[in-house]
Amino acid sequence: MRKKQLCNDIVTGRILLATVTSKDGDLLTITVDPEDITDNALKAVMAYMQERCESENRKEIAFKIPGHGRMTFKLEGGGGE
Repeated sequence: MRKKQLCNDIVTGRILLATVTSKDGDLLTITVDPEDITDNALKAVMAYMQERCESENRKEIAFKIPGHGRMTFKLEGGGGE
């Protein structure tokens, strides 16, 4: 049985959990029934960023993805004083 792995759909930008059937360089061929986990992945990243802000007593935190962009999380309210 093949293992599922995280994949990025280059057309839609969605994060998929899929069974890879073949690989050619960076291009993966997957089965026709991938699970879209984009929302759950983003929620996990946001929860991690919130926890980091609170544990480090910061108002915001940012992560840079080289060649792609920057993601910034800002606490609302009285956090990070």
